[in-house]
Amino acid sequence: MDEGILRRRLLQLGLSESSCKDFAGRFALRFGGSGEIWDKLVLVVDESDYGWPEWLEAITLLDEKVSKANGGPVSLTRMIGYIDCVAEGARSARFLEPLPEVTIDAFESYGFEVE
Repeated sequence: MDEGILRRRLLQLGLSESSCKDFAGRFALRFGGSGEIWDKLVLVVDESDYGWPEWLEAITLLDEKVSKANGGPVSLTRMIGYIDCVAEGARSARFLEPLPEVTIDAFESYGFEVE
């Protein structure tokens, strides 16, 4: 996906200019051209108890950790799926912890299997 298109889509969701620019700059190429990954992200964010800012931060933090551990970037689709599972698991907790925190806790406890 073109970086400008991704940034505009994120801006339309009410996110800050700087977070949109940073996220789009880092991930635009990994969204591909078909729109499938964007559609999946919209679906999981809409169905989750967490908002867009927490999702973007969780994706960015997980990408940093996984890329460092595996020597390079990993599939955005797999990261979205991983964080979706983490978000679902967090629902059962008495208090909803911040998504970036529970995502990194899950990574440090269970790792992230790269295909």
